[in-house]
Amino acid sequence: MEEMQSMSALFEYLTLFDFFIIAALIAIFCCGLLDSETTR
Repeated sequence: MEEMQSMSALFEYLTLFDFFIIAALIAIFCCGLLDSETTR
């Protein structure tokens, strides 16, 4: 049972971590699009 508890805590941490990773990727992607638009 203790293992399951730590797993759920890990998943909660991962979802929070994933949110930051996705937000960073979107920001980098948007910056890349803006850069390609201005260089063209």
